[in-house]
Amino acid sequence: MSKKLPVAHDFTKSEWGHAVGAWYPKSKDGRIVEAIGHGCGIEKNHIILIKGPNGGQSPYIVREIEYYLDPSDMWKAQLEYNGDIKEVQMYQQKGFL
Repeated sequence: MSKKLPVAHDFTKSEWGHAVGAWYPKSKDGRIVEAIGHGCGIEKNHIILIKGPNGGQSPYIVREIEYYLDPSDMWKAQLEYNGDIKEVQMYQQKGFL
């Protein structure tokens, strides 16, 4: 039985209606952040990829997310860094990203 991959959302390139606009560290080590952004379909335990250092990708797991009423695609989320680059590469190989 194969393990089901969580849904991943690529936010490494900002577009109208699909971007992370604000970023606030919530833990001293920087692994947990609060982010505000735009984009539909994001749920708890999904993965958000943010542009990382040197043009790489930094994966974050969505721990909590709340959508605003207006605009309805705007959200506030608590994200936790998941620096397993092998997982990101697996998404790329399977054509998810």
